[in-house]
Amino acid sequence: MTTNLMELRKDPNLFSKIKAEIVGGGYAGDLTPPLLAYVAAMSRLLDNPLNLVLVGPSGAGKNRAIDAD
Repeated sequence: MTTNLMELRKDPNLFSKIKAEIVGGGYAGDLTPPLLAYVAAMSRLLDNPLNLVLVGPSGAGKNRAIDAD
C-alpha cells in the first residue's frame, strides 16, 4: 500500500469522507445502504469477504444505492 492509503485506512473520519464522495456523486437518499455496499465490496480484500443482500419493495432505490458513485 502507498503511504496515502495507509494513512487513509487509519483515518477516524474515513466514513465521513466516503459519505461526502457518495453525496458528491449525486446520491440523495439514506447513506446506510451505499455505505454497507462499500464495506461489503471492500471486504473482498479480506480472507473472509462479506456477503450483502439488500431487500426491499420495488422502487425503493436498491439499485441506486448500489450504483452510488
